[in-house]
Amino acid sequence: MSNMMAFALEALVAGLLIIAIIFCARLDRRLQRMRLDEADMRKTVADLATATERAERAVALLRAAIDECDDALADRLRSAERQSQQLAEKVKAGSEVMAQISRIVSAGRTGAAA
Repeated sequence: MSNMMAFALEALVAGLLIIAIIFCARLDRRLQRMRLDEADMRKTVADLATATERAERAVALLRAAIDECDDALADRLRSAERQSQQLAEKVKAGSEVMAQISRIVSAGRTGAAA
């Protein structure tokens, strides 16, 4: 009986060892997948960092272009305002010349009628 009990205990220990080996094998596969996933994650993070740097450079270039366009637009606006003022002055001067011509023509008609 004692041999039977020893055999049963040995069989139980062997069974538990087999179960432990199976669990270790599963754990090893999961760890390998996690390592692969970690490598993929690191690659993804590196790609994201690269994309972020590119985006930051693009934003900086856009800001520079916007500043340049803003300066050019401000220059054109100032030029347009100057030209508008000059045109307004010329229109005013032309109106004054027309008024003088009109007075001269009126005076000439009244002098010729008299």
